[in-house]
Amino acid sequence: SNGAVDPKHAGVNWSDEQLAILNHFASQPGNLVVGARAGTGKTFTITHGLTLAPENDIVYLVFNKKNQREAQGKISDPRVTVRTLNSMGFNCVTNVWRGVKPDDLVEIDRVESVFRDCPSELLTPVLQLVSFAKNKFIGLPTEPDLVELADERDIFCALQDDAGNDAFPVAELARIARKTMQAAMVKDPAGRISFNDQVWLAVAMGWVRPQFDLVVVDETQDMNAPQLEMVRRLVRKGGRVVVVGDEFQAIYGFRGAVQDGMRIMERTLNAKTLPMTVTRRCGKAIVRLAKTKVADYKSADD
Repeated sequence: SNGAVDPKHAGVNWSDEQLAILNHFASQPGNLVVGARAGTGKTFTITHGLTLAPENDIVYLVFNKKNQREAQGKISDPRVTVRTLNSMGFNCVTNVWRGVKPDDLVEIDRVESVFRDCPSELLTPVLQLVSFAKNKFIGLPTEPDLVELADERDIFCALQDDAGNDAFPVAELARIARKTMQAAMVKDPAGRISFNDQVWLAVAMGWVRPQFDLVVVDETQDMNAPQLEMVRRLVRKGGRVVVVGDEFQAIYGFRGAVQDGMRIMERTLNAKTLPMTVTRRCGKAIVRLAKTKVADYKSADD
């Protein structure tokens, strides 16, 4: 509250935590990680912070279309572009491969190009492994990487030969999956890419370029490694990154979100961290119970 931003900015009674974040947006150099607990007003604070930022080229990256529509309804500043993570990656891909369109059926055709007349019992686990790999690795993984991932995710082919042995052991599954991922790195004749390609391909092919002076990201706790890497590459030299999230609200581990996304960004960006711990969504009794899991959670005095 001793910073440059008026504690009554925009007619709001800002908390000390919120003022520290607003002051960073307004005048402080360097990157920032905001640990925002549930109901602490993170979106409200971010949108006001964007109005105070001095940068002219700003992107606000959100997790899905619903979040994008909500943010666009609250942000009218022409300096700010609001995008989903996937649409940002897709834009990087289409800057190189003009006219491509998302179509997940392309993955089946890629497997068929690698293994003609692939049986369905093999096709399904290969597609699963490719999907998880594109949500975990920022480049083309090795076959041992994919074997480890298949074991981790319990992905296997149930087909057996006449002797009762695995017809396609995990090492073979990994080999086919890797070749399928290599096939994704060559432009499809029909101009198709998969949903997972939108970010993975942009990162793996080196197509993400520094474009913004300020990159702000919400729901960082649910991001996977390629998404985190894309964020890092989008900011221009001398620019800033602000990432916001709550490790206690992570729900996308089943799909490949990293377990420690907030800490990874803190280390990678050499970022300062600021908390948002005071909720107005939950009453005091709820917060008392929640504190058994989230020790720094607080209810507003009123």
